[in-house]
Amino acid sequence: MTRKDETWFRLREWTQGQTPSERLAAHVLHAEGYENIDPSHPLGGKDSGKDAVATKDGKSWIMGVYFPRGQQKFAATIKKKFTDDLAAAKNHAPHGFVFVTNQEILLAERKDLEDLGDGTEIEIYHLERTMGVIDRPNMAQIRKQYLDIEAGPPPIDVALSIDGSARYFSDGDAASSTLIAAISDQQRREFDEAAEAARKESPFGVRPLNLPNLSSLLGVESDPQPRTRTDLDTLLDEWSQDVQEGWDDSEQYLAAIAWPGTRLRLRNIERVFLNDVQVKITIKGAQGLDWEERDAFDFDEFIPPVTPPSTPLFDPYIPPPAMDYSTRLQFAGAPLAWENVDDETIVITIDLQHLRPDETWTSDDELLVLRAVDHTASSLSAEWTVTAQTYGESYSGEPIQIPVEAESVRDNVRAVAQAALDRT
Repeated sequence: MTRKDETWFRLREWTQGQTPSERLAAHVLHAEGYENIDPSHPLGGKDSGKDAVATKDGKSWIMGVYFPRGQQKFAATIKKKFTDDLAAAKNHAPHGFVFVTNQEILLAERKDLEDLGDGTEIEIYHLERTMGVIDRPNMAQIRKQYLDIEAGPPPIDVALSIDGSARYFSDGDAASSTLIAAISDQQRREFDEAAEAARKESPFGVRPLNLPNLSSLLGVESDPQPRTRTDLDTLLDEWSQDVQEGWDDSEQYLAAIAWPGTRLRLRNIERVFLNDVQVKITIKGAQGLDWEERDAFDFDEFIPPVTPPSTPLFDPYIPPPAMDYSTRLQFAGAPLAWENVDDETIVITIDLQHLRPDETWTSDDELLVLRAVDHTASSLSAEWTVTAQTYGESYSGEPIQIPVEAESVRDNVRAVAQAALDRT
């Protein structure tokens, strides 16, 4: 089994001489964006103070290469070699001098060398930096050619992007209080208007007595319609408490309908077929909600009615169970699934049978809505790992930052209510 630091070790204990080191250094620079790399005499000969010339961002650079065997002393050897190569390079008036070496160079020592530039830009590829370039997935062939390290199966190299934001309602408490007050006032006003109309229609100038109706005589519960102002106030108090206790469900319902869905993209960067691919994405500080069509908005599902609708005799009204938009109905074989593992964490799973080279898989954006639980954060971090068939280790990508945006209950209710009206 190849040791994990084999690249580092073989670079530091370089035994292949100058020619392969210059060619390897040229590959390193090419991987770093240098262009038009033109070696001087890697097989030997006078190079006039430049191992190679190159360009980067349209500017000229000269390359110096130093690959001795084993670690050398900085002042006596490394700095002297650098100084000599830099002086020779300056004779050609380049924009910059890039030094590629297999030597460990400390931060203070790098600063010491950079200060020698005196108007010439300096870039140093020391041992750790050079190793980092050579160990990249797309450098496997170079690693095999120059260091004789078997590449094995190409490593997993995929890119994940998450298009969309996590949102929250910044005015939830104020909105619930405003809605409760407005609906309560409307109920009292309508009750008073109905009572006044009934009083005027009575031949005696008073509202008719509240006599038992047929259903109550038969022992059947009727709809709890208030008959006095006191009954109404009691009913409104109970209703108000129910709305407040269920407000989180109301926000979930509104968010699932009003907010745009989240789209995920997974791209296979490496030139290798990936089979049985699974991606696990963990987002802390967020919940997932089922996305719903905007024109499906029903105000009675958002805020329960004060009194249920009238129902036929012997068919008492039974309210439908509340929809839980945070528990997704998963479909067998679907490539994307998600679960709220607790109140503040969502885990999204992508399962793909195949992901071909340079192929991008894109999810449907009409599946998942992200609701931010942490209202103090400007963004949430999505951590993710990838596994695939024949790969014994998982690949962990760089965390993805998802922006957090504030939304208004009032504005969203208006938007979805208008969509529902447009539908009719």
